[in-house]
Amino acid sequence: MENWVLFGILAAVAFGLSTLLNKVASGPGYFGLEPKTTGLLVGVGIMLTFAAYFLLQGGVAMPQNNAATLTAMAAGTCWAIGTIMVLKAFAGGADASRLTPIFNMNTLVVVGLGILLLKELPTQPEMIRVVSGAVFVVVGGILVST
Repeated sequence: MENWVLFGILAAVAFGLSTLLNKVASGPGYFGLEPKTTGLLVGVGIMLTFAAYFLLQGGVAMPQNNAATLTAMAAGTCWAIGTIMVLKAFAGGADASRLTPIFNMNTLVVVGLGILLLKELPTQPEMIRVVSGAVFVVVGGILVST
C-alpha cells in the first residue's frame, strides 16, 4: 500500500471521529454547546495539535510567496466555514448519520475542480471509476437525506 493511501484512510478516521465529537459537543440531547463556542474550542484543539506537530517536526518554514500564504489561509477559511455550517446543523438537531453523507459530497467539488482547474483528468479506465463513484456519492446523499 502506498503511503498516500494509508494517510487518506487515517484522515477519514480522524475526520469521522471529529464529526462525531462535534455532534456530541454541540447537539441537543448531548452537551448542546453553541456553534460559536464549539468552533472556538475546536480551533484551540487545532492550534495545540499543529503546535505539537511543528515541535515534533522541528519547526515550520514560512513561505516567502504571498500567493502561497493567501492560498493556505483561504483553505483554512473554507474549512472553518464548512465546520461552522456543520456545527449549526448539529445544533439544530441534525443526525450525524444523515448529515455527514450530505456534506461529504464535497468529494464531488474536489473531483470537479481538480479536473477543471488543476487539469487532473483521469485516464479512460479511471474516468469510468471516477464518474461511477461520483454518481454513487450523489445517490447516497439523496437516499440519506430523504
